[in-house]
Amino acid sequence: MALETIALTAATSLVDKLIIPKIEAFLTQAGTKCKQHMIPIGNHFKEYYKRTYKQYSTISSLALKNDQWNIKDIYVPLTLVLNKRHEGSIQILLDKFPEEFINEYSNILIKDTAGMGKSTLSKRMYLDIIDNGCKIPMFIELQKLSKDKKILTEITESLSSLKNIFDESLLIEFIMSGEFVFFLDGYDEISFEDLTAVTTDIQNFINKAHKNQFILTSRPDTGLYSFNSFQEVSIAPLNQQEAYELLKKYDKDGDTSSLLIEKLESDSGEHNSIKEFLGNPLLVSLLYAAFDYKQTIPLKKHLFYRQVYDAYFDTHDLTKGRGYIHNKKTGLDSDDFHRVLRCLGYICTLKRKREFTKDELLPLITKAKAYCSNLVFKESDFLKDILHSVPLFCKDGHSYKWVHKSLQEYFAVCFTVQDTTDIQREGFLQNIYEPHNRASYFNIFDLYYDIDTNGFLIHILKPFLENLIVDYNALETDLTFCESDIELRKESILYKSTYYGIFTNDSFLQSHISNTVRTTGSLDYRNFIGGNNKLCIAAADVQKRSVFIILLKHKKHIFGDKYYISGPSDISDLPGVSMDIDIDVEEDCFFEFDLDRNNPLNRNIELFKKFNELYLRTQHIPIQFAREELTKINKMIKNKNECFDLF
Repeated sequence: MALETIALTAATSLVDKLIIPKIEAFLTQAGTKCKQHMIPIGNHFKEYYKRTYKQYSTISSLALKNDQWNIKDIYVPLTLVLNKRHEGSIQILLDKFPEEFINEYSNILIKDTAGMGKSTLSKRMYLDIIDNGCKIPMFIELQKLSKDKKILTEITESLSSLKNIFDESLLIEFIMSGEFVFFLDGYDEISFEDLTAVTTDIQNFINKAHKNQFILTSRPDTGLYSFNSFQEVSIAPLNQQEAYELLKKYDKDGDTSSLLIEKLESDSGEHNSIKEFLGNPLLVSLLYAAFDYKQTIPLKKHLFYRQVYDAYFDTHDLTKGRGYIHNKKTGLDSDDFHRVLRCLGYICTLKRKREFTKDELLPLITKAKAYCSNLVFKESDFLKDILHSVPLFCKDGHSYKWVHKSLQEYFAVCFTVQDTTDIQREGFLQNIYEPHNRASYFNIFDLYYDIDTNGFLIHILKPFLENLIVDYNALETDLTFCESDIELRKESILYKSTYYGIFTNDSFLQSHISNTVRTTGSLDYRNFIGGNNKLCIAAADVQKRSVFIILLKHKKHIFGDKYYISGPSDISDLPGVSMDIDIDVEEDCFFEFDLDRNNPLNRNIELFKKFNELYLRTQHIPIQFAREELTKINKMIKNKNECFDLF
């Protein structure tokens, strides 16, 4: 059956079953204040669902050379993971819309790293709701919102015909009556200059429409702490069987995927390092695309992207025979085309945007062209090439966007490494390292470490360690505890920009966290339970967290034997830590975690050691390892300079 027919049938069934009765009930209740067409009617919803069903049913992938495939044919069911205190983790297989799970929690935050399939599974759930008619879904791409475009305006425009403009006050009343599921996709793709306004607008909308359900997706981002009513879940990495199943779905003939799997399964051990990438759906697609082009397996993430780019640039149109290669309108060769893309990716990343109108994108291409001053081509031809001949962009309605945000970041990192001076490179890295740019740039740091390890060590790790050591040396105390215990406390304090303990015999006070910690925009928090008291350890510096995770992945030795990044949330899960916390304080008290002898947390050596033990289970670099690593980096720089002096 044609997709057009399937979309119309599904849309009609949903509208007849749920929406028309809801509209009729609302109109009866609203009475005379609601005239005809002041809110959407059944036909508006039918047109919306027919259009979006077709839009989200088709998916393009780097592995499919941007051919349009039905999402149901290519989707391997992903698994959501919810970590619950005392109950371990709960896993929800998303082979259909998880109605019971959503009904239990109402507001869900799906937070995970680049390429884990957040948008894909959101679209798959959206389609399943329409197919089964169990809810009234609305899909909102958050990157389309701005300080000048509110979420209600986006909903109105999505449902409006050219002839109708709805009354927004009545529309919000209609939505407030409940039964909707709103998919809020891509919080991390909201432009930075609009983020505060858009976040406030989304929160206001959620508060007004609280009878509905919301599913928010994002990479890790400190702005997410504002959504404290949302239950956070992550996406489980693909297991080996699921990764192989996905490889086979990309391969119509089966020959390429079979050969690739055979190589991955070889006992030589040569490809063991690449197997960790099989947990990420995007990297699985890159692996297939790279291997399909050149039957070797790249051993690092950035080599995936380069090999995929080469495959796209040299792609053969199989519908016209193996000998046919798409001509490039620009006439640029592969290296020069890559130069322009590097600069374009850098500009887009600085703007924190992935999607543009044609009038926005062409001037950016002009800027990239100006940087590559010796290249001659028309901006309009370059746009045609990145849409068709080297399809790293796709067109979505009137918008043009990178096929995946991580691809844009790859070109941005390549530009930083290959096309900038040391001073410019340092400025770029420090800019994205600043707290206001948050943890969503982790993928850039990871790629940068792969491509230019020495650059990462010099521009990020060196100042990071220097600041750590300076701050450590500046810490003073009149406490008379054992020197080794004092040293541990100093090391622990260094990681946190601020640190509070919250003790209460009542239930954990979410409002205090919201008002005192989350509003800072750069802090994390962890909850612990101990004895009759409840304790919240708060204010992990997320700016430093990105660096810690990179170091844990590539230089684990500098943590010694203490490197818990996402530790357990219950004291009883921590080895060697007693649950009994004996401290007499009033309810709802806040204490800075410090070296002050008057602080109740430092009342005696037993209590002092107990909190040290808790801190050692979080991100922690022993000061001796920091000093040793800094010595190695400085020695590397000295050797590098001596080599240059020889010339």
